[in-house]
Formats: sequence, C-alpha cells, structure tokens
Amino acid sequence: MKHILVLGVILSASLVFGQQPRQATLAQQKVCADQARKTFHADNVTRPPHMLVWEYTSHYEPRTNTCYIMTHFVTAQEKSVSISFSVYDAIEGRGYASFIQVGHDVMDCTISPPGHDTTNCKTSDEFERLVDKNFGIGK
Repeated sequence: MKHILVLGVILSASLVFGQQPRQATLAQQKVCADQARKTFHADNVTRPPHMLVWEYTSHYEPRTNTCYIMTHFVTAQEKSVSISFSVYDAIEGRGYASFIQVGHDVMDCTISPPGHDTTNCKTSDEFERLVDKNFGIGK
C-alpha cells in the first residue's frame, strides 16, 4: 500500500506540471530520497560489525518515473575483502544491476536496464560507468 501511495505522489507531481520534465523536481527527488532511505533501512536493519562501508544513494528518473537506489557494501572477514553494489527500484524492488567482488575476483557484474538486454561487465570501473549511463546514479 505504501508503494502505491509513494508512486501516486510521484505521478501526481508529474501530472500537475504537464508533460514529464527532463529533470526531476525537488518534490520528486525528496519523495525518492525518503523512499530510498526507508527501503535501505528495511532491507538492512543493522550494520554488521565486519562491514566497512554500508551506504546507499538514490536518483529519481522522471522519464521512466523510477526511483533508483544503489547500495554499496564493503566487508572484511578472514583477510578477505568483499565489495558489492546493487541497483534496484526503491519502490517496486525490481533489480537492475549487480556487482560482487571477493578479493581480486569479480564474481558478478551485470547491468539490466529496462527494455534492454543484460550487459556483462568485468571491472568495478566499467560497472560504475554503465550504471551512471543507464540509470543516472553513481558514487
């Protein structure tokens, strides 16, 4: 129900101003940021003690009416460092991109923009570039 309400607020704000703007309004950005914060903390209730980086960022895309969230985690356990990024819809939960690196080995690096084929990548730099290009969200 909350997801429908949030989506309704975003859609209403878009309709009030006529055509979908090319840039998000401050109201749309705030609704998205609030939803991303709630989603992040609901999915990640407490920060594990071995977690070095535990953060997220959000971006509202008015052309697709999507509130993207990108999570970033870095963990250190038993002399091994793991890095992960995920991009998903903060309202619907649909996943669009994933990057997982354990030590020096990239275990997963995929980008799946809506309406396009999945792209595989090989490095964190390539992942960040593709995420920024396809979703407008980056570090």
